[in-house]
Amino acid sequence: MPWYTRGACAWLDTLDFNGKSVWEYGGGISTLWYRQRGAEVFGVDSSQEWANLAGLYYVRWDEYVRAINGEFDLICI
Repeated sequence: MPWYTRGACAWLDTLDFNGKSVWEYGGGISTLWYRQRGAEVFGVDSSQEWANLAGLYYVRWDEYVRAINGEFDLICI
């Protein structure tokens, strides 16, 4: 499960992510969780190693705000 509150996880479990686009500020287990549910996940992470493993872009924390571009069905901060 993503590292969210139980209530948030319960709500997310009710949604259909198949074919949806998700943007994450910081990746993790949630990146994999969304992808397993059919979402296309984009985002940034301040860890070069995790960004490479998760298929996200690497940016410094102070550049996060300017990193997003495009339209997404869900944005996770």
